[in-house]
Amino acid sequence: MIINYYYNQNYDLDRLKLEINYSEEILSFYDITQICQKYFLTTKALQIQNDLEQINKKVYLAQVVNQVGLLHFVVVEKQNNHLIIYDPLKDKKEKITYKDFYQIFTGYVLIFNSNYKKFKANYISLFKLFDFYLGYCFYIILNVFSISLTILEMRFLYVYSLSITNQNNSYFLYLYFLCIFLINIFLNEISKFLLNKYYQKTKTKKLEIFYYYLVENNIKLDVINSYSEIEFISSFQTYVLLNTISGLINSLVILFVIFYINKIIFLVLFSFDIFWLLISLVHNFFINKNKKTSKASINLLTHFIDKNKLIDEKLTLKIINKDIFKNQIDYLSILFNVLEKISMLLIYYLSWDLLKFNYIEFSILLIIILFKAIHTSDLKKLVYFLQNFIKYKQLLIKFNNYKITNNHLRLNEINNIQIKNLLTNCQINLDQKINYLSSDYDLKTFIKNKNSSEDILILINNVNIKDISKFSLNKHICHLDNLEIKYTTIVQNIIINQSELNVFNHELIQTIIKKYQINLVKVINLENVSKLEQEFIKLLRIFYLDYKYLLFNDNFEIIDKKDINLVLDLFRSYSNSSLILTSNDIKYNLISKD
Repeated sequence: MIINYYYNQNYDLDRLKLEINYSEEILSFYDITQICQKYFLTTKALQIQNDLEQINKKVYLAQVVNQVGLLHFVVVEKQNNHLIIYDPLKDKKEKITYKDFYQIFTGYVLIFNSNYKKFKANYISLFKLFDFYLGYCFYIILNVFSISLTILEMRFLYVYSLSITNQNNSYFLYLYFLCIFLINIFLNEISKFLLNKYYQKTKTKKLEIFYYYLVENNIKLDVINSYSEIEFISSFQTYVLLNTISGLINSLVILFVIFYINKIIFLVLFSFDIFWLLISLVHNFFINKNKKTSKASINLLTHFIDKNKLIDEKLTLKIINKDIFKNQIDYLSILFNVLEKISMLLIYYLSWDLLKFNYIEFSILLIIILFKAIHTSDLKKLVYFLQNFIKYKQLLIKFNNYKITNNHLRLNEINNIQIKNLLTNCQINLDQKINYLSSDYDLKTFIKNKNSSEDILILINNVNIKDISKFSLNKHICHLDNLEIKYTTIVQNIIINQSELNVFNHELIQTIIKKYQINLVKVINLENVSKLEQEFIKLLRIFYLDYKYLLFNDNFEIIDKKDINLVLDLFRSYSNSSLILTSNDIKYNLISKD
């Protein structure tokens, strides 16, 4: 809220996480100060007992303690003789007196000073407002041609009205109208088809960017909300933008035609346009200044997905009621309809005198009314564009963070892996057929979190693992514990890839099968597979996986260590892969740390 207040933005938690690359859910006092510096907000901590009125800032942070003794910060907004409290532990803001606030106030506040120029230069500038494809020009040209055909249709209406009493009208006149009518329908359908294709292309491209971001980063986002925002951006860049441009061109053409027909009626329409656009801009100014984004439907969907929250009946019913009653009266739309009817009545009134004195024909009035209907529809498109442009711009800035953080290196092959302990200066090169590691260097965790430990540095092909795409890591490195058990036989769960290799004929493997009484043709699934069968499948899968490196966690409980070592010795001769074995065994720890 602090950023939104000082810079008139519409930040949410996801956008903040994206821009600062922060994955934690709880922020400390130090974290808040560091984040504020990135947004050019200078902070100053104050200790105040019972004199908050002396603070000359309208909005600030204050430390409070709740009923269970939990210390946390709340946003405080000064309102005359009372305070508005925005508590992250509560669903809505709370109006409170100074006296009541002092009972929970600990005496510590954080005030802010902003630098709008620096913020605007760093966080509001866009690479591109719109991705304008060459095909967009073709769509606009089609619509210009379509409005030209509409004018020709009106021309036919005028000519036909003059000769309506003539029973010998040429059939070419009707053929002329029929051709124009059919061509116009054809062009409109092509325009709809193109617009839909542009939207699908734009949305697909943005969803791919979002997908790569989710794979490569560990930041937890509200996926449902993010998907809704991508849909809005894609729709605005296609449907809204192109319809607005086409509608604006159509409106200018229609105004020019009406100006040619009658200047008085033109002035009525033009005055209505100017007046309405001014009202819309003023309305948008106050809405954006006091905006509060409504996400009731999205919050409801997110709530339904979280089973832990779903059990809270009171909270769930409250969110459902918010979703039902979220739609407020659109006063701007009502005002538009009223003014549009007033302008229509004024046109009727003026046209009546013009008709009475034969300055215009009745057919001309009918043409003007039809043109006005088209013009009104186009004007609504322009107003919608202006109403939602700021929202689009801020969501696009947020979306650009997905692209910025997706610059990860993709490796065609892995030549070497090095693990460095920066505290002990220990270095391990995983260049053997079987590489032994202690549990301190569990590569599964490092690959998943992209080296979340500050003490451990992992280099692959001399490149920090943080800079390598997870797609490359998953392509060349496989963790055996992640492989699922399928509904099939034990032997088919082991031979998951087509291979001519048959290790089951080897004497060692046959001995292990007999020793542990493994039935290779037994049909299993995830529910009925035993611990022994799981270990056996995991142990023998190393022969049938086509990866450069196999991550092998030595966490067997039933199969004997000696049998495992014998199988690993056999693995050296049979497989082209390299094995990275992680274990809590003391001797492995000594090998890793030598």
